[in-house]
Amino acid sequence: MAAIVTNRFRVTNAENFRQDISDTDNSVYVFIGKSDPWSSSISELQDTYPPTPLDNRKDVVETYKNMAAAKIINSSNISHVMPRFDWTSGNSYVAWDDQDPDIFTKAFYVITDERKVFKCIKVGPGASTVKPTLTEITPTVVGDGYTWKYMFTLGVTDSEKFLTNFYSPVKTVLLPASGDVDDLSESDRAQYLNQESAIATIGGKIYNAKVQTGGSGYTVAPTVTIVGDGYGATATATITGGGVTGITITNSGSAYTIAKIVFSNGGGTGAAAYPIMSPGKGHGADPVAELGGYFIGINVRLEYEDGSGDFIVNNEFRQIGLIKNPLNVAGDINTATTFSALYELHLSAGTGFVVGDYITGTTSDAIGYVDSFDAGELIIKFHQNNKTGYGTFQPGENITGSNSGSGTILGSNGIVGPEYTPQSGEVLFLENREPINRSASQIEDVKIIIEF
Repeated sequence: MAAIVTNRFRVTNAENFRQDISDTDNSVYVFIGKSDPWSSSISELQDTYPPTPLDNRKDVVETYKNMAAAKIINSSNISHVMPRFDWTSGNSYVAWDDQDPDIFTKAFYVITDERKVFKCIKVGPGASTVKPTLTEITPTVVGDGYTWKYMFTLGVTDSEKFLTNFYSPVKTVLLPASGDVDDLSESDRAQYLNQESAIATIGGKIYNAKVQTGGSGYTVAPTVTIVGDGYGATATATITGGGVTGITITNSGSAYTIAKIVFSNGGGTGAAAYPIMSPGKGHGADPVAELGGYFIGINVRLEYEDGSGDFIVNNEFRQIGLIKNPLNVAGDINTATTFSALYELHLSAGTGFVVGDYITGTTSDAIGYVDSFDAGELIIKFHQNNKTGYGTFQPGENITGSNSGSGTILGSNGIVGPEYTPQSGEVLFLENREPINRSASQIEDVKIIIEF
């Protein structure tokens, strides 16, 4: 039995995910973790290449164990994104084709240096050499023969958050809850009005057609008839060497959702072509669906010692991920802006511990990696994973560092758990990376792209 997953379904799934994260009943966090090297044992200190995460219980549990800190995502941190295709003079682009199953992998739209997004409706005879600039509702022919449809202009904030070397933000602007377009931001209001004008002005029009088979034996151009559920569309054919080589739309008509091309006369046979239909309600009406916005971009900024030290500095991290609805220590869904996922050892005395070393309990033989050491407060933050094992440190025991450091855990309240219920929440996404060092003067923009 043959089946497909449609692009519309993928866009819908991406939108559902975006709404799920924005839902105030949920808490979704970006987390970082794994300060220890990519190696197979605690004695191996050099990083190997980051392994590909596996979707199995073992890797998920290890992710919880490696987690260091998490920061909540809100609706302003998430956007639909699409592959980025910059307009460059001398490049060739492809025209929108509703019958091309691979159209969303091709450069049928561009982003100019003015952050304007245009969809290619019809290509010219060669490479594109004239940058599209006009923000008209109707498609516009420029000097090199390309026909472009203005879609929208990227907002400054969206560009700063979600524009990368490979992806660009895309959104379809809806009316706010108030129903008043004036309550939208200036850039969103302009895009919304452009979308509505596209529906009213160019929805259901036919701007292009594609020859499938030229046929043979044509002595004059055959008559072209466009048959469909709309009205008014007309076209002419061009022949070369007895075959049909091009279709020119002479009237784009109105109200078409489906149509076909019929050839008659001309003395030949076998020519076949189809009209290229606009998507949905028309070019420019729904940019997310029209441009293949079935990717989600997430951007969260980690600033210095974010969360009053939850995000530790002067150490590295090698894992980035998303976790949904982790619980706080009381067992409720965590809503804190940040939380630390590390265990703490509070010491009665201690000195010389070094971040990146591991510590050992002299009585328990428990081992843990040192994520941070506060010499003033005598607090070690640490994590354990399959390399250290999961032994339990004991109150009052002495500990020693693998290279330097020694101390004694407080006999009472010396072992403090994370600021969330360990292993709670669903890990939705995980990426293993080469080590990234954090410092007290550093800001990281964590960008995650998810394809649906």
